[in-house]
Amino acid sequence: MKKFNLSFFTTLFIFSNVFAQNTTSIDSSKLFDVNKIESYVFGTDLEGLEISLDDNNDLVFVKMIQNIKLSKDDIYNRALSFFITNYKDAKSVIQQQDKADGIIIGKGIFSDFHCSKRANKLYGVDVVSMDYYSAYHIMRIDIKEERARIIISVNNYDFQTSVGASNLLGSSFSKGNPISVKIVDCPPIDTTPTEELIEKEVSKASSYKKAVRKSMKEIMPDVLESKKAAFVPLCKKAYESITNLEKALKNQSSKTSENW
Repeated sequence: MKKFNLSFFTTLFIFSNVFAQNTTSIDSSKLFDVNKIESYVFGTDLEGLEISLDDNNDLVFVKMIQNIKLSKDDIYNRALSFFITNYKDAKSVIQQQDKADGIIIGKGIFSDFHCSKRANKLYGVDVVSMDYYSAYHIMRIDIKEERARIIISVNNYDFQTSVGASNLLGSSFSKGNPISVKIVDCPPIDTTPTEELIEKEVSKASSYKKAVRKSMKEIMPDVLESKKAAFVPLCKKAYESITNLEKALKNQSSKTSENW
């Protein structure tokens, strides 16, 4: 049993480190068509939201807010109040504020915005994995008379996995340390066929035993589906944040309990 336990824990360590990391360069021909992201996520009604990938392969959300009926200074003051309220914990910060230029930039986090559950067998053991996703983001607002532009950019998922074996431990582990995963390297942005992605990930573990690589290959489809499933919740979280700031600028009621 001791030997089995050692193999079990070793394999879990390999899974958490090899699967979460994705550092290969992306062939631009295999990127999701950003013009389709809007219909993929929200359908046809986005109320002016633009979604794209920038030159740094950050996922970028932009919305122009027109006809605010306020001066530049009044819009700035309302926006600053929003940032102060929402960027107030240790993981958030206002990075730049310039009233004359009409710019406010803050860094925040969408904390545990998505969780995917995976069930697999590992060496005959029923294994349950919970994948938790958070994402640091930059929110910028550019302000002019009676109008503003809101921009949110996101580069990585912070990916954490909690793993348990029902007939070995009886309960799941606590979440491990987050590992950053580039969004552009994950489905659906990376449209590389699943079989190719699996081979790419398993090849990173070439130095491990054949049994370990076989187990990795078996659970990789669920790992990729987990990453793919996080994309829509991320986009909806960004959209919600932009909508809340827009409501604040227009003095409408908005949620104040976001986890920044």
